[in-house]
Amino acid sequence: MRKHISVLLAIAIVVSMLTAGFVNRSYAEETTVTIVTADLGYANEDAVAEVSQGGVTITFDKGSGTNDPKYYTSGTAIRVYANNTVTFAASAPITAIKVTYSAEGFVGNFSADSGTYTLNDTVATWTGSANSVVWTNNITKGNARFQQIEVTFSGAGGTEPSPTATSTGSTAPTDPGDILDALYALGDNDALEGKYTLTGKITSVDTAYNAQFKNITVTIVVDGYDDKPV
Repeated sequence: MRKHISVLLAIAIVVSMLTAGFVNRSYAEETTVTIVTADLGYANEDAVAEVSQGGVTITFDKGSGTNDPKYYTSGTAIRVYANNTVTFAASAPITAIKVTYSAEGFVGNFSADSGTYTLNDTVATWTGSANSVVWTNNITKGNARFQQIEVTFSGAGGTEPSPTATSTGSTAPTDPGDILDALYALGDNDALEGKYTLTGKITSVDTAYNAQFKNITVTIVVDGYDDKPV
């Protein structure tokens, strides 16, 4: 039996299991993550608080406004209202942000807390260097409709997880054998609470690189635990 979790190829193989299904990575080269809001699975009028994908986290907040950001099927976009804020964060310094707004009903006058924000028709571009960037919609009424978001970040300042078994939870296992036991005890579609790191050796590459999700699937064996590949 093999358990399937996300992995990263580096000098050593580091496996970081998160409840949300993401991995900590060191970004040694420029990476661009593209998020299409219509593909995020929101229903009409769903409030939107946070979107995470590929090492990028985008937080939508009411700020000093009166309306929460929401997704609407009309325009297939996340609507950001007067005085709402949008915070972009990544695992390494962000160097560029590109947002495509829906032309229908667009009302936006954004400012950024750092770098340079420019608007050309309904395409906004930010350039600079920061681990997080906050945009504020400085309008009195109406909304800006986020249809597509592209965030580019580079490896400068990125950190690789320590190649030892660790956990953020005080009661979670830290020994590699205990982590593997906990993993193998999981049922289908279950997840371990907390954050863990393992090192191991690749024994096979199971699926090739996926350009959409920017990952591959491999099987590794942790030293001393040949009977529990992951």
